Amino acid sequence: RSARNMTLAHWANEAIAEYRTIEAQSGIAFYHPCGTLTLSASSEGFSYTQQRHQLEHDLAFKYEELTPSKLAQRFLMLSNDLPYHGLYDGPPSGVINPRRYVAAQLACAANHGATHINDVVTSLQPHHEYVALKTHSGHEYAAQQVIIAAGAYSGLYGLLPSPIDHTVKSEIVTLGEVSAKTAATLADMPS
Repeated sequence: RSARNMTLAHWANEAIAEYRTIEAQSGIAFYHPCGTLTLSASSEGFSYTQQRHQLEHDLAFKYEELTPSKLAQRFLMLSNDLPYHGLYDGPPSGVINPRRYVAAQLACAANHGATHINDVVTSLQPHHEYVALKTHSGHEYAAQQVIIAAGAYSGLYGLLPSPIDHTVKSEIVTLGEVSAKTAATLADMPS
């Protein structure tokens, strides 16, 4: 929910509200509501500081502000000498496994009669009764309905009737393997 863009924050909040339903309908677990912790050298250094009060009001939640000393008390798995301020957005914010999330969405779609074709659509032409699609591999398809759900790539190939106003930015994610004991200790660590 902590986004620099209010529209994205609303979309995230709506998505989070559906995670458990998607898990139940697909039989695939992908969501861990452990909260989100953002760190900054100063209490004013958070990228969404300007929207903070609007986010809290519109989405009906409250961030928990943490000084460097309170940060270590609140999250015991963190070093007690971190020189950072924290802003914690508790559950339902958390972590999803993106590969399992996509698998769950595909399972739900299949359960509702959708056909999944693993290819890249390069052309989409709406007609009165159907939508004509062409793919990177050269196949052509006709569909009654089409969902374009490619995230940051949705604007590729001109598939949308108008561009999406968004900024593509990088995020660094580290995947680490830890022992079962360490994993248990870190189980409630926020993202």
